Amino acid sequence: MVAKILMAGGAQVTLTYANGREDAQRIQKEAGLLGFTVGLLQLDVCLPLPDALMAELHALETTHLYYFATPQIAKSVDGAWSIPLFDNFCKFYLHGFVELVRAVLPAHARTSRLTVLYPSTVFLDEPPKGFTEYCAAKAAGETACAHLAKDLRIAIYKPRLPRLQTDQNNSFLGAAGEAPLPVMLAIVRDMHPQADDSARPALAGE
Repeated sequence: MVAKILMAGGAQVTLTYANGREDAQRIQKEAGLLGFTVGLLQLDVCLPLPDALMAELHALETTHLYYFATPQIAKSVDGAWSIPLFDNFCKFYLHGFVELVRAVLPAHARTSRLTVLYPSTVFLDEPPKGFTEYCAAKAAGETACAHLAKDLRIAIYKPRLPRLQTDQNNSFLGAAGEAPLPVMLAIVRDMHPQADDSARPALAGE
C-alpha cells in the first residue's frame, strides 16, 4: 500500500521482499499497467547482506526508507517469557533494522538527508496479555531509533501504529482494526513535507 502511495506521489520506488516474490511481482505488474515503474530486490533482514546486494542498495541513492519487515506475530504460551520468541522478534525489529539503515546510509550522502519509517505499536501504551516479547522487541527498536537518529544524523519516524486491518493482524488480534490507508497516507505526508512533482527515490520493504 505504501509503495503505491509513493508511486502515485511521483517517487521512484524499490520494493523489497524476503519470500513474497509473487506478491512483489504482482505489484510491479500493476504499477506497469498504470505507467509506473517499481524496482524489486530480494532482501532478508535476518541474513547478512551479500556484497552484490549492498552495491545495489548504494546505487539506489535512497532518500526514504520504509521498514515493514516482520515475522509472524505469535503470543507466548500462558504468559511465560520465551527467549526464542523474543530473539526472533529482535532479528526483525532490532538487529535487521539497524543493519539495513546502516547499509542504506552511505548512499544518502549523495542525495539528501535519509528519512526512515520504523512502524512501532500502540501495544507499548497498553500491553496486551501474551505479547511481552513482541512489545519488548519493539521498545528496543524505538530506543535504537533514538540513537541512530542522533549518531547518524538522520530523521526517523517511529509512530505507534493503532491496530490496523491487515491479513496478519486479523489473524491474531481477533478484533477489528482501523483502515490502513488513511493512517499510512498521513504518515507518508509527514515524511515528505517538501514533496513536489519531481521523482524522489524511496525504498519500501516488507
